[in-house]
Amino acid sequence: MSLWKRVKNLVAKPEPVQQEKSPLTLGPGDICEVSLVTYEVIGRVQNRQRNSVMLTLRDGALIRYLSIEERENTVYALYAPIDGRLDSMNEIPTILELDDCTYHMEEQYEGMTTAVGKTPFNQSGDQSVWQYQADNFKLLRIEWQDGRFMLYEGEDVITATCALYGDVKEKGASEMKSLLHTIKYALIISFLFPLLAGCSIQDNIKEQYPLESVNGSGSQTSYVYRAANSTVPETAAA
Repeated sequence: MSLWKRVKNLVAKPEPVQQEKSPLTLGPGDICEVSLVTYEVIGRVQNRQRNSVMLTLRDGALIRYLSIEERENTVYALYAPIDGRLDSMNEIPTILELDDCTYHMEEQYEGMTTAVGKTPFNQSGDQSVWQYQADNFKLLRIEWQDGRFMLYEGEDVITATCALYGDVKEKGASEMKSLLHTIKYALIISFLFPLLAGCSIQDNIKEQYPLESVNGSGSQTSYVYRAANSTVPETAAA
């Protein structure tokens, strides 16, 4: 590869910075902040038909689930798993009493889901969901898949309190790329400056002193100039 091609590769434009992730594209390895608590996303269940995801969040030993659904506006709900048992998915009541709180069913739906990472249901498959709300705006969610129930209790999350950071590894990689390009440019400048300075000095010598002889060839070529009536220190200072 020629010197020109190498220099051209060094000054090539860096790769464009990746766009910020949207709520629906968050997945394992990403970081998000919900209600002033920072969580790592360790799992993701997506229902493409409803344009929604259920994220498994971890903060130390604390596990939470963030439901995100894209409607006219993006709707967030933060859930915690609770203990409970239901006999059959065909006998889910429309009203549930739980800890002196009455929940009323708002909707029931089912659809194919895809699971990635650590989730309540480790495999993708057909999932049924029942969603409830109480008069005090508390939420209850029931999921059924592969013959097993999961129950969650939670509340709506205001959009402004949910900050999405995306993949911290990708951000670190982007910062590293930016640093490497800065180093490249610094090396190019440090490489070209002596060459330009050397050319300028040689041109100045040619103008002031006659050429006496040329020895060697190629990169080993040396030039001898005659400086009459002048000592070496005086010539170097000039």
